[in-house]
Amino acid sequence: MSAGNGDAFSLRSQAASAGRTSRLTWRDVFKNGTVTLDVLQRGENSDTVGISVDGVGVRAIYAGAAWQTVSFDVTAGVHDIAVIFYNEGTNAGEAFIDNVKFDQYVEPDFDGDGVPDSVDNCPAHANPGQEDDDHDGVGNRCDDCTKVANPNQLDTNGDGYGNVCDADFNNDGVVNAPDLAYLRLAMGIPAYDGSPFQLYDLNQDGWVNIPDLVIFKSRWGTKAGPSGLKP
Repeated sequence: MSAGNGDAFSLRSQAASAGRTSRLTWRDVFKNGTVTLDVLQRGENSDTVGISVDGVGVRAIYAGAAWQTVSFDVTAGVHDIAVIFYNEGTNAGEAFIDNVKFDQYVEPDFDGDGVPDSVDNCPAHANPGQEDDDHDGVGNRCDDCTKVANPNQLDTNGDGYGNVCDADFNNDGVVNAPDLAYLRLAMGIPAYDGSPFQLYDLNQDGWVNIPDLVIFKSRWGTKAGPSGLKP
């Protein structure tokens, strides 16, 4: 231990003679994050300091009279960190480390519900319970059809109800005769991607046809939805 970088103390490796190495090592339990430390190499210009994690080199620091700050990432788990001084000159040298700190990586959570965005089934809508009644991978809170699976969330008319649960084609609040008239006009027409006729393709098989009429009849007199995007 020796006077450090600033008013703290630093750790110093044993002096290494020509052609030898010395090292500082420690083992710790980490979470995903970044290790940052200051390194001072005191030796000849040909000397180097290497930093390794579990025996794998992650940084190399070359000769210099000033402290150098280096950072490297670690994954969650137990790791062996080593700072190794390589004396490639003719005179003894040594290495110092100081100001070692660890910054844990905090995965983004846009909606603040405690579920990281990478696994949140509604990353823009708070839903800590991650409920998904139709098991389509989209949480109820942001699913435009909470009772009918529709992972693509297709909503051709943009009314907040996905096509697969929206047979109220004229948006008057109920599935009725005017909607049936629209469906009849669209019968037999292909419902390719981007086509307005996808609105009438209730089973999303690429055609407006008899199976869609069967689904339509089952929804007669009902409202569109339910949708997590609509009250």
